Amino acid sequence: MELIRRLLAYQKDTWGHLIVGWLIVSGLHLAGVGVAFSFIGAIVAGALKEGYDHAHPKAHTADSIDFYATALGALISANMIIIFEYFFL
Repeated sequence: MELIRRLLAYQKDTWGHLIVGWLIVSGLHLAGVGVAFSFIGAIVAGALKEGYDHAHPKAHTADSIDFYATALGALISANMIIIFEYFFL
């Protein structure tokens, strides 16, 4: 219960990063890119986004938690794809 309460305390923006990480891996894989390269693509996209935020502090706020959320979403998606392909394809 404590874990759920702590997770719900994060900002909506952080949840958005998690969803985007999941979508990047899923979308790239559906486009024919391998799981590993899809995962790397999501990590690079998350790092570039936070780098851009860091370079433009007047309009954006860089937050390492957002990068980690993007990476977590990517990891969840990659694992879901691997498990699905192992059992069903």
